[in-house]
Amino acid sequence: MASASIQESNALLNWKAKFANQTQSLLSSWILFSHNASTNPCTWFVISCNSAGSVIKMNINSFGFNGMLHEFSFSSFPNLKYVDLAMNSLFNSLPSAFLSKLIYFDLSTNQFSGKISPEIGLLLNLQVLHLVENQLNGSIPQEIGCLRSLKELALHSNHLHGSIPTSIGNLINLEFIYLSNNKLSGPIPPKIGNLKSLVNLSFSLNNLSGSIPSSFGGSRNLTFLLLYENQLSGLILEELGS
Repeated sequence: MASASIQESNALLNWKAKFANQTQSLLSSWILFSHNASTNPCTWFVISCNSAGSVIKMNINSFGFNGMLHEFSFSSFPNLKYVDLAMNSLFNSLPSAFLSKLIYFDLSTNQFSGKISPEIGLLLNLQVLHLVENQLNGSIPQEIGCLRSLKELALHSNHLHGSIPTSIGNLINLEFIYLSNNKLSGPIPPKIGNLKSLVNLSFSLNNLSGSIPSSFGGSRNLTFLLLYENQLSGLILEELGS
């Protein structure tokens, strides 16, 4: 087995060892046989690899896993692009170190707490970021605006506070943004009007105030807009989404 595969296998096994027994039983295929040099993680449950035998995908959605993600060694997976750990029982803080090749990252419906690290801005290839229905607090970092490839941003149903970062206006490829059911305050940044590809926007159930930006009229593809349960004023332009 290539040294890279050994590194990835050992990292997965070390993470598995931190889980409760019930979770470990779901990962019974995660095992190395010393007599079989060809054994690698590519045949393991919920793991996918590229043609070179390196892990590129982990799809562990809705398996009831109980454990901590910050004990997962992201640095051991240089080619990891797709991580789906939604609808489990993962807890503690979000990882502060990520991989630049990540394209899809979904940690929704878990028990994560703490803040979103500014290092999230290093994920320059990220297209989908879902952190829905956790217990995240703090503000949305301005560095989120560095994710120029991002198409979907879903942070709703957390405890996020502070203002919506103006840097979100830099996300020119963004199609879906969901920030509802938090404690966000202040105005909606006018730069939201820069998001010409935007289709769905939900900022409802926050403490946003001020006028609805006239720049929304530039979002010609916008078909789904939720702003209720805020303290906003003004009119929504007739040409919105037309």
